[in-house]
Amino acid sequence: MPTRALDGIIAERGLPQSIRCDNGPELTSRHFLAWNLERKINLVHTRPGKPTQNGYVESFNGKLREECLHISWVPEPVRSSAHL
Repeated sequence: MPTRALDGIIAERGLPQSIRCDNGPELTSRHFLAWNLERKINLVHTRPGKPTQNGYVESFNGKLREECLHISWVPEPVRSSAHL
């Protein structure tokens, strides 16, 4: 649950006034919405199709894909000429 991680951050840094997030299923669940209501945290959702409203996160996601996920790519097996 993302709320467990957020509770840890709140313990260190304090309660935020709001959280900006996209409309992904993990951030629109009943559990997450109830968690925010209990803590009186305002949710600010980006509009669908407007990733520039959360440019910092979109930039991070792109860099994560390029730097970390590409490392695990498996190269194509070399085909022998007998199969061609």
